[in-house]
Amino acid sequence: MSTLTMANMQAEVLLTLNNEQTDHPLISAGLHVRAINEAVNRLIRMVGNADLFPEKHVRLATAAATSVSANTISIPSTATPLAIVTKVTCTESSSAPTLAATTEKPLGESDMETIGLLNKATTTTGYPKLWARYGESILYHPTTQTGYTTYLVVYGIAEEAALVSGAATTFGLNARWDQAIVFLAAADVAMKMGYADRAVELDDWAKRRIADSVNIMARQRNSRRFSLRAAWAPRG
Repeated sequence: MSTLTMANMQAEVLLTLNNEQTDHPLISAGLHVRAINEAVNRLIRMVGNADLFPEKHVRLATAAATSVSANTISIPSTATPLAIVTKVTCTESSSAPTLAATTEKPLGESDMETIGLLNKATTTTGYPKLWARYGESILYHPTTQTGYTTYLVVYGIAEEAALVSGAATTFGLNARWDQAIVFLAAADVAMKMGYADRAVELDDWAKRRIADSVNIMARQRNSRRFSLRAAWAPRG
Protein backbone atom coordinates (compact mmCIF):
# COMPACT_ATOMS: atom_id res chain seq x y z
CA MET A 1 0.00 0.00 0.00
CA SER A 2 1.09 3.55 -0.70
CA THR A 3 2.94 5.29 2.12
CA LEU A 4 1.99 8.77 0.88
CA THR A 5 -1.43 10.11 1.79
CA MET A 6 -3.30 12.47 -0.50
CA ALA A 7 -2.13 15.35 1.70
CA ASN A 8 1.49 14.16 1.33
CA MET A 9 1.15 13.85 -2.45
CA GLN A 10 -0.36 17.34 -2.75
CA ALA A 11 2.57 18.79 -0.81
CA GLU A 12 5.13 16.87 -2.90
CA VAL A 13 3.55 17.94 -6.19
CA LEU A 14 3.72 21.60 -5.14
CA LEU A 15 7.33 21.24 -3.98
CA THR A 16 8.22 19.53 -7.26
CA LEU A 17 6.73 22.55 -9.06
CA ASN A 18 9.38 24.83 -7.50
CA ASN A 19 7.36 25.20 -4.31
CA GLU A 20 4.26 26.50 -6.11
CA GLN A 21 1.96 28.34 -3.72
CA THR A 22 -1.51 27.18 -2.76
CA ASP A 23 -3.01 30.60 -3.61
CA HIS A 24 -2.28 30.15 -7.33
CA PRO A 25 -5.70 30.21 -9.01
CA LEU A 26 -5.31 26.77 -10.60
CA ILE A 27 -3.99 25.22 -7.39
CA SER A 28 -6.69 26.78 -5.23
CA ALA A 29 -9.19 25.35 -7.74
CA GLY A 30 -7.84 21.85 -7.06
CA LEU A 31 -5.94 21.20 -10.30
CA HIS A 32 -3.18 19.27 -8.50
CA VAL A 33 -5.73 17.08 -6.66
CA ARG A 34 -7.42 16.08 -9.92
CA ALA A 35 -4.01 15.48 -11.50
CA ILE A 36 -3.01 13.07 -8.71
CA ASN A 37 -6.25 11.10 -8.96
CA GLU A 38 -5.86 10.89 -12.74
CA ALA A 39 -2.16 10.02 -12.56
CA VAL A 40 -2.59 6.89 -10.46
CA ASN A 41 -4.88 5.18 -12.98
CA ARG A 42 -2.86 6.50 -15.92
CA LEU A 43 0.18 4.82 -14.36
CA ILE A 44 -1.65 1.47 -14.16
CA ARG A 45 -2.55 1.70 -17.85
CA MET A 46 0.95 2.87 -18.84
CA VAL A 47 2.59 -0.11 -17.13
CA GLY A 48 -0.06 -2.47 -18.49
CA ASN A 49 1.44 -5.53 -16.76
CA ALA A 50 -1.18 -6.98 -14.44
CA ASP A 51 1.46 -9.11 -12.69
CA LEU A 52 2.96 -5.93 -11.20
CA PHE A 53 -0.31 -4.96 -9.48
CA PRO A 54 -1.29 -8.10 -7.53
CA GLU A 55 -2.90 -5.97 -4.82
CA LYS A 56 -5.44 -4.70 -7.36
CA HIS A 57 -6.55 -8.03 -8.87
CA VAL A 58 -10.34 -8.46 -8.76
CA ARG A 59 -13.05 -10.75 -10.08
CA LEU A 60 -16.29 -8.88 -10.68
CA ALA A 61 -18.92 -10.31 -8.37
CA THR A 62 -21.71 -9.63 -10.87
CA ALA A 63 -21.61 -11.94 -13.90
CA ALA A 64 -22.90 -10.55 -17.21
CA ALA A 65 -25.53 -12.44 -19.21
CA THR A 66 -25.24 -12.92 -22.96
CA SER A 67 -28.32 -12.70 -25.18
CA VAL A 68 -29.28 -14.24 -28.52
CA SER A 69 -27.90 -12.36 -31.59
CA ALA A 70 -25.53 -10.28 -29.43
CA ASN A 71 -21.76 -10.39 -29.29
CA THR A 72 -21.07 -7.85 -26.57
CA ILE A 73 -21.75 -7.55 -22.85
CA SER A 74 -21.36 -4.46 -20.69
CA ILE A 75 -18.72 -4.69 -18.00
CA PRO A 76 -20.94 -4.78 -14.88
CA SER A 77 -21.32 -1.15 -13.80
CA THR A 78 -22.17 -1.97 -10.20
CA ALA A 79 -18.71 -3.39 -9.61
CA THR A 80 -15.33 -1.72 -9.20
CA PRO A 81 -14.30 0.07 -12.44
CA LEU A 82 -11.47 -1.73 -14.20
CA ALA A 83 -8.34 -0.06 -15.50
CA ILE A 84 -7.32 -3.28 -17.25
CA VAL A 85 -9.34 -6.40 -18.11
CA THR A 86 -7.07 -9.43 -17.72
CA LYS A 87 -9.35 -12.41 -18.25
CA VAL A 88 -12.92 -13.37 -19.18
CA THR A 89 -14.44 -16.73 -18.34
CA CYS A 90 -17.63 -18.49 -19.41
CA THR A 91 -19.96 -20.46 -17.13
CA GLU A 92 -21.59 -22.29 -20.07
CA SER A 93 -24.91 -22.07 -18.26
CA SER A 94 -28.05 -20.03 -18.85
CA SER A 95 -28.64 -19.92 -15.09
CA ALA A 96 -27.13 -17.16 -12.98
CA PRO A 97 -23.98 -18.62 -11.46
CA THR A 98 -23.12 -19.08 -7.84
CA LEU A 99 -19.55 -17.94 -8.33
CA ALA A 100 -18.19 -19.82 -5.34
CA ALA A 101 -19.41 -23.11 -6.82
CA THR A 102 -19.43 -22.59 -10.60
CA THR A 103 -16.66 -23.99 -12.80
CA GLU A 104 -15.55 -21.29 -15.23
CA LYS A 105 -13.91 -21.87 -18.61
CA PRO A 106 -11.49 -19.18 -19.81
CA LEU A 107 -11.97 -17.47 -23.17
CA GLY A 108 -8.98 -16.78 -25.38
CA GLU A 109 -7.86 -13.14 -25.40
CA SER A 110 -7.99 -11.54 -28.84
CA ASP A 111 -8.49 -8.03 -30.26
CA MET A 112 -11.37 -6.20 -31.92
CA GLU A 113 -9.78 -6.36 -35.36
CA THR A 114 -9.37 -10.14 -35.27
CA ILE A 115 -12.89 -10.73 -33.98
CA GLY A 116 -14.15 -8.34 -36.63
CA LEU A 117 -12.65 -10.51 -39.38
CA LEU A 118 -14.14 -13.78 -38.13
CA ASN A 119 -17.16 -15.37 -39.79
CA LYS A 120 -20.41 -14.09 -38.27
CA ALA A 121 -22.67 -16.64 -39.99
CA THR A 122 -25.78 -17.38 -37.95
CA THR A 123 -25.01 -21.08 -38.28
CA THR A 124 -21.91 -20.61 -36.09
CA THR A 125 -22.97 -21.98 -32.73
CA GLY A 126 -21.30 -22.56 -29.42
CA TYR A 127 -20.41 -20.71 -26.27
CA PRO A 128 -18.03 -17.72 -26.46
CA LYS A 129 -14.42 -18.67 -27.21
CA LEU A 130 -12.66 -15.31 -27.77
CA TRP A 131 -12.90 -11.90 -26.11
CA ALA A 132 -11.55 -8.36 -26.50
CA ARG A 133 -12.19 -5.19 -24.53
CA TYR A 134 -14.52 -2.83 -26.35
CA GLY A 135 -14.63 0.41 -24.37
CA GLU A 136 -16.64 -0.37 -21.26
CA SER A 137 -17.91 -3.58 -22.85
CA ILE A 138 -16.55 -7.00 -23.73
CA LEU A 139 -16.69 -8.09 -27.38
CA TYR A 140 -16.81 -11.86 -27.82
CA HIS A 141 -17.05 -14.53 -30.53
CA PRO A 142 -19.05 -16.41 -31.70
CA THR A 143 -22.26 -14.37 -31.60
CA THR A 144 -24.73 -15.96 -29.19
CA GLN A 145 -27.26 -18.25 -30.85
CA THR A 146 -30.37 -19.90 -29.40
CA GLY A 147 -29.44 -22.57 -26.90
CA TYR A 148 -26.07 -20.98 -26.05
CA THR A 149 -26.94 -18.09 -23.75
CA THR A 150 -24.55 -18.01 -20.83
CA TYR A 151 -22.90 -15.82 -18.20
CA LEU A 152 -19.45 -14.29 -18.53
CA VAL A 153 -17.26 -13.39 -15.57
CA VAL A 154 -14.74 -10.56 -15.91
CA TYR A 155 -11.38 -10.34 -14.12
CA GLY A 156 -9.07 -7.37 -14.08
CA ILE A 157 -7.06 -4.67 -12.33
CA ALA A 158 -9.27 -2.33 -10.36
CA GLU A 159 -9.00 1.41 -10.83
CA GLU A 160 -8.03 3.42 -7.78
CA ALA A 161 -10.89 5.36 -6.23
CA ALA A 162 -10.34 9.11 -6.11
CA LEU A 163 -8.98 10.50 -2.83
CA VAL A 164 -10.25 13.69 -1.24
CA SER A 165 -8.07 16.79 -1.06
CA GLY A 166 -5.94 16.85 2.08
CA ALA A 167 -7.16 13.45 3.24
CA ALA A 168 -5.02 11.06 5.28
CA THR A 169 -6.12 8.14 3.10
CA THR A 170 -3.76 6.39 0.69
CA PHE A 171 -3.95 4.57 -2.64
CA GLY A 172 -3.90 0.79 -2.60
CA LEU A 173 -0.93 0.51 -4.97
CA ASN A 174 2.46 -0.66 -3.74
CA ALA A 175 4.52 2.21 -2.27
CA ARG A 176 7.12 1.76 -5.05
CA TRP A 177 4.78 3.66 -7.38
CA ASP A 178 4.37 6.72 -5.12
CA GLN A 179 7.05 8.93 -6.67
CA ALA A 180 6.01 8.06 -10.20
CA ILE A 181 2.47 9.19 -9.37
CA VAL A 182 3.82 12.47 -7.95
CA PHE A 183 5.93 13.16 -11.06
CA LEU A 184 3.10 12.26 -13.46
CA ALA A 185 0.73 14.58 -11.59
CA ALA A 186 3.29 17.38 -11.43
CA ALA A 187 3.95 17.06 -15.18
CA ASP A 188 0.22 17.36 -15.89
CA VAL A 189 -0.10 20.44 -13.67
CA ALA A 190 3.00 22.06 -15.18
CA MET A 191 1.64 21.62 -18.71
CA LYS A 192 -1.72 23.13 -17.80
CA MET A 193 0.00 26.04 -16.08
CA GLY A 194 1.99 26.78 -19.25
CA TYR A 195 5.37 25.40 -18.15
CA ALA A 196 5.85 23.11 -21.16
CA ASP A 197 9.61 22.53 -20.76
CA ARG A 198 9.20 21.69 -17.08
CA ALA A 199 6.32 19.35 -17.94
CA VAL A 200 8.48 17.40 -20.40
CA GLU A 201 11.26 17.14 -17.83
CA LEU A 202 8.88 15.88 -15.13
CA ASP A 203 7.28 13.41 -17.53
CA ASP A 204 10.75 11.98 -18.27
CA TRP A 205 11.40 11.64 -14.54
CA ALA A 206 8.08 9.85 -14.12
CA LYS A 207 8.94 7.37 -16.88
CA ARG A 208 12.33 6.71 -15.29
CA ARG A 209 10.74 6.01 -11.92
CA ILE A 210 8.19 3.72 -13.57
CA ALA A 211 10.97 1.84 -15.39
CA ASP A 212 12.94 1.49 -12.15
CA SER A 213 9.92 0.12 -10.31
CA VAL A 214 9.05 -2.28 -13.14
CA ASN A 215 12.62 -3.64 -13.20
CA ILE A 216 12.84 -4.03 -9.42
CA MET A 217 9.45 -5.72 -9.10
CA ALA A 218 10.09 -7.98 -12.09
CA ARG A 219 13.40 -9.11 -10.58
CA GLN A 220 11.70 -9.78 -7.23
CA ARG A 221 8.97 -11.79 -8.95
CA ASN A 222 11.48 -13.84 -10.93
CA SER A 223 13.56 -14.40 -7.80
CA ARG A 224 10.52 -15.76 -5.95
CA ARG A 225 9.74 -18.08 -8.86
CA PHE A 226 13.33 -19.35 -8.89
CA SER A 227 13.19 -19.92 -5.12
CA LEU A 228 9.98 -21.92 -5.47
CA ARG A 229 11.46 -24.01 -8.28
CA ALA A 230 14.59 -24.62 -6.19
CA ALA A 231 12.54 -25.60 -3.16
CA TRP A 232 10.63 -28.19 -5.20
CA ALA A 233 13.62 -29.46 -7.16
CA PRO A 234 14.33 -33.21 -6.88
CA ARG A 235 16.87 -34.06 -4.22
CA GLY A 236 20.01 -35.76 -5.50
